[in-house]
Amino acid sequence: MRRFCPNCGKNIEEGTFCSECTPKKLKYEVPSIQVSEYNRTWHKNSWKNFNDLEELIISRVQESLKKKIPIIVDPFEFKYQRKFKIDVLCHANIDDVEVDLPVKLSYRQCDMGEKEKAQYFEGILQLRNTNETIFEFIQSELKKVARKGIFVMKEVPLTNGVDLYLTNKNYLKILANNLGSKFGADVSINAQLFSRNHLTSKDIYRVNAVVTFLNFNIGDVVKFNYSGSKRTKVVEHFMLVKKLGKLVQGYDLLNGKSVAFEAKYMKTAKKLEEVTTQVVSLDPLQVLDENYQPVEVINSIPKDLDIDDKVLIVKTKIGIFIIGYPLHL
Repeated sequence: MRRFCPNCGKNIEEGTFCSECTPKKLKYEVPSIQVSEYNRTWHKNSWKNFNDLEELIISRVQESLKKKIPIIVDPFEFKYQRKFKIDVLCHANIDDVEVDLPVKLSYRQCDMGEKEKAQYFEGILQLRNTNETIFEFIQSELKKVARKGIFVMKEVPLTNGVDLYLTNKNYLKILANNLGSKFGADVSINAQLFSRNHLTSKDIYRVNAVVTFLNFNIGDVVKFNYSGSKRTKVVEHFMLVKKLGKLVQGYDLLNGKSVAFEAKYMKTAKKLEEVTTQVVSLDPLQVLDENYQPVEVINSIPKDLDIDDKVLIVKTKIGIFIIGYPLHL
């Protein structure tokens, strides 16, 4: 049985319309997609986030078609730079006819890019006594909010830390307090008058947050003085640090027990140097000191050791502690 296109009358073998009439009947409006380097697209008068550029193109084509059908996108290369624009060709099978669906893709600087260009920031996160672990945590936290337009505008390294200029003062305060809770840091937050909005007559403030970290990290051995109250004697402690936070938790090398102290009492704690040496006697347990002389260990070791085992020690004024064993070097 012969079939005809109801629009132009041409013979067809499959589908409802011929290949020439199918796009016309679709009423397809070519999408003009504008994107920025922050994975944001301008759509319906506002900036919206997207995960993948090809997925964005497919969704906009489906939106124009008003059909949730499979879309194939030809390979393309897009550059996030000023005035860059390309035509991207998509394909769909509609009524058993392969249809070409063009898309116009172009770059547009978003509000986040405008902030970066203008060196815009709302506060400074001043980090002191930092280390790599802290930086990794901050980077991880910032990745979670990057899509909200929150990022570091400028980074100023200092001899004892770094200043990070952030684009959102409210998040800056949240991040500073999170750092204090996780690493036992001392946090001081204050607001400074920056300017005045002449339209709303409201003062504009910038936030400064100073976060001062402890002078040690997990795995370090520290010594510090602590008194539980004004009436009790100050005692010198030697602790192998196991966990940081508002409570610093660790292992007391003198009595072999797990202990915890508030971070505020450990601001002056001193990190002890760790040295690798070897066991030279088992009864009594002795190791070689820096002068290659046998010295007795003062802490109890819950593990059997052998002569010549490599161990990690710290030397104090009251004696030598073994803090790691055996080491296979």
